[in-house]
Amino acid sequence: MATSDVERMLDEWAMAWSSNPDRVLALFADDCVFEDVTFGVVARGKEELRSFANRAFAAVPDFKYEVISRFAASHWAAIEWVMSGTHRRLARGAGHWQALFVGAGREHPRTGGR
Repeated sequence: MATSDVERMLDEWAMAWSSNPDRVLALFADDCVFEDVTFGVVARGKEELRSFANRAFAAVPDFKYEVISRFAASHWAAIEWVMSGTHRRLARGAGHWQALFVGAGREHPRTGGR
């Protein structure tokens, strides 16, 4: 895959997570393994990913991802992003309830507002 294709995929990823669960799921294979380090979640397969995405959109229905920077070379890629939105309720993570968002090295306590 060309570097420009990978960069385009990173942008699509951010736009999908700023849109809806179905758009997110369209980016993944049925046998995907998705790890969200922020929430401590590993979803194996599209059904587990669907469950996580639905919980995420229910917890923060208006969230947006802003791409700060991205890097792609060969089969490696990284993306730096900032997520913002209104945290409506707790999002169930892998065996625990996640009460805060962690991003850009800062913890953001659940406040019910922006």
